[in-house]
Amino acid sequence: MVAGPCVCLRVSDRLCLRSVVGVGWRQRIRNEVVRKRVFVCLTGTSIAKHIQHHQLRWFGRVLHMPKHHLQRLVFLSASRMSQTTHEFTGGCERDDEEFGYAKQVGNDYVAAGRDTVQSIRQNPGRSTAWCLGLAGLGTTAYLCPSQDDYFRALIHSCVDVWEVPTLLRNPHSAEHVHHRIDLWSRELLRVSNLGLVAVVWRDDRTESSQLYSESCKYSFPANGGGPFTSLVRLLLFDRPDEHGFQRLSNIVEDRLLDCGFMGRWWMLDNSMRDYDINPDEWTSQSIVSPS
Repeated sequence: MVAGPCVCLRVSDRLCLRSVVGVGWRQRIRNEVVRKRVFVCLTGTSIAKHIQHHQLRWFGRVLHMPKHHLQRLVFLSASRMSQTTHEFTGGCERDDEEFGYAKQVGNDYVAAGRDTVQSIRQNPGRSTAWCLGLAGLGTTAYLCPSQDDYFRALIHSCVDVWEVPTLLRNPHSAEHVHHRIDLWSRELLRVSNLGLVAVVWRDDRTESSQLYSESCKYSFPANGGGPFTSLVRLLLFDRPDEHGFQRLSNIVEDRLLDCGFMGRWWMLDNSMRDYDINPDEWTSQSIVSPS
């Protein structure tokens, strides 16, 4: 078949048109009947007019048919392409560009994955170390306790201490818990979650008594900008008579209250060890020997 002087489409009726109308190869139907089913008109009408009249539906179906069902040869003239075919191919080119971009991005990810697998095969020891390190960091970040976890653990510890009689209560555990509860009631207790570790520290003033210059994160970088910037206030306190190692020692002993790591509050758990055993129980009372 010839589709006009500009676009010549050669397709055999038995292989192309029968596939379009869904007629089996063994059905005895004349080619004229098949062409009439495809073009819904007479045999003598040219293919180019059918393509323009049916809005390229036939042409699109022919081009998208499987190669083993379709034997086609498309010849474009050297002068120019027809306007109808140009509009159709222009839409196909835009779709091909979008599909090509997505395909290129997918190929980049596939290539990166292939290179990663190859690098793992070349250096198994280093790859294992990296995997273990990343898994350890992920587990540590997942198990890092939050502020609610600390308050919950502090309340449980306080209840455990109060349930023990005064004579049997460990004074170190009671003092540790009561000091944290007092700071919490005065709004001086701060918990900074740093991702891998959480730090509990004591502030000098409550949030309600701060100046505007201190509460505004744009004028004072140690406020409200997250756990890292708020932790700067741990080092900024009014102690003009302390310098150097003395100030650092005061921060560690007085202002740094607890450290949360791997789902535990280490200083709180250490203070609650043997909370129901009073080491001064027998020293405070006179032991009367039996007569």
